[in-house]
Parts: sequence; structure tokens; C-alpha cells
Amino acid sequence: MKNMLTIRLLTGMFLLATLLEACETDIYLPEQPLASFIHVYMPQAVNGVVKKTVKLSGEPQSIPYGASYGAQEYPTEDIQVQFGVNENAIDSFNRANSTQYALLPAPAFTMTANAIIPKGQLWTEPLDIHISTTIKEIEAGKTYLLPVRIEASSVKISEQLRTTWFLIKVE
Repeated sequence: MKNMLTIRLLTGMFLLATLLEACETDIYLPEQPLASFIHVYMPQAVNGVVKKTVKLSGEPQSIPYGASYGAQEYPTEDIQVQFGVNENAIDSFNRANSTQYALLPAPAFTMTANAIIPKGQLWTEPLDIHISTTIKEIEAGKTYLLPVRIEASSVKISEQLRTTWFLIKVE
């Protein structure tokens, strides 16, 4: 009985070793240098349009944004990034989505234009778009679009994640 158990155990181990040896693992290594995969992006852009509802309460309200660094290693120097509103993108967004959103009026918000991804870190400090709900330029019941775009001179920007589309509904 003990011999039979030993034979079955050895046979099982042999079959498992044969199966593992027969498996091939294809590893894809890009022909491009790894440096070509380094990029900066807006993490809020990952899930598409960011929807936010603000109330005309008289209290300022905030929407967070920022930039991140994607690469195999941490950055070896500070990365300067700039944020701005891409007003020219409104028409293409509306055509592509069969919508007619207006740009959030400039007096209705403030935001930080410059930030740093510090050496050894993967993102900027959290930033906020501050929306004023006491001005006449915004209307209750209307939805506005605010396309925030990122720029950086020292690192490539991910084109797919360059712009975050903030859809701001006013109640």
C-alpha cells in the first residue's frame, strides 16, 4: 500500500514537472527604449468625463485635479507642469458627443496654473478648481464644460490623458 502511494506521488510529480516544462512563456519586450514610455498625465482623465454638481449656495466649491508621472522608475528631477483651460476643445467635444455645452465662464472659477511633480514622487500635490457660486455669469439648471489641459516641457505628455473634461452642473 505504501509503495503504491509512493508510485502515485512520484508519477504525479513527474507529470507536473513535464507539464511545467512544456509551458512556454512568451515575454513581450518592446523594441522601443523604456524612456519612450515615460509620460505625464492627468489621472482624472482616466475615466472619461468628470461630472460635478455645484449648488448656487453662495459658498465656494472645489473640484480636485493634478498631474501624475508614469514610468518604470521615479523621476530623478522635479517636473514642472502647467495647467490651463483648453477653450478651443469645446466645439470638438460638442460635435463628438452631440452636445451643446458652454464653457464655464472665466469669472466663475480659479485654479492653479503651475505645479511640480517633485523628484522622487509620482504626482503633484492635490490642487483644486475653486468655483464661485455667487456670480451672475453662471445659471442654475445649466451644465457647463471645463476642459483642463496639462503641459510639461521636460517630459512627454500622454495625449489620451492630457485633458480632463469637467462637466459642471449648476443647481
